[in-house]
Amino acid sequence: MGDGAVVGSKLATGGEEAPGGFLGLSGEESRLVEDLCSDLLKTSGVDGTSFFARLRAGHDIDTALGLPSHLREFMYARAHRWFSVGRVDKAEQLFRALCAADPRDADYWVGFGICLRKRGDLVFARLAFETAIAHRPTWDVPHLHAVEVAIRRGDRAGAQDHAAKFRQAAGENTPPELLAELARLDVAMNTMSSDTPVAR
Repeated sequence: MGDGAVVGSKLATGGEEAPGGFLGLSGEESRLVEDLCSDLLKTSGVDGTSFFARLRAGHDIDTALGLPSHLREFMYARAHRWFSVGRVDKAEQLFRALCAADPRDADYWVGFGICLRKRGDLVFARLAFETAIAHRPTWDVPHLHAVEVAIRRGDRAGAQDHAAKFRQAAGENTPPELLAELARLDVAMNTMSSDTPVAR
């Protein structure tokens, strides 16, 4: 799959957040994301509880973290660069930090999810793509990546659902290589058994 172009999408287009409540998630998945981000922030000396409290109070991400406004843009460009030269491990570290710094940015979650998928962590890759979808539900890219993760987990119904949503979201600006990738994944889906146990 042409992951490099996808990871770099924010370099060419602005972010877009889904309307709704904090993080755009609910229930257990919201708690998982907050716990993950809090743990990541803790390793950097940031109190995750206070950080999320400031976000809920209406502060922007950089104010909540006390960071210069340009730092996340630099980190994103650097993560994309590491990924493009094959250093997925380095890219993952930066995308992980970016997700902790701004858990509402779908681009960061897609980059993080791609890195997780490449090293075989399908459970958290699925969560990363679902989080991206929650923030930008009309963006086709995370649905396509979610199709591949669902196939690798043996979740045929999940793969079919994301494939349908990708088609709904795709438009004239969707790169042809993404459409070609979906066609390849369609073949893989057609070979799956409906009673295959889903990997957890």
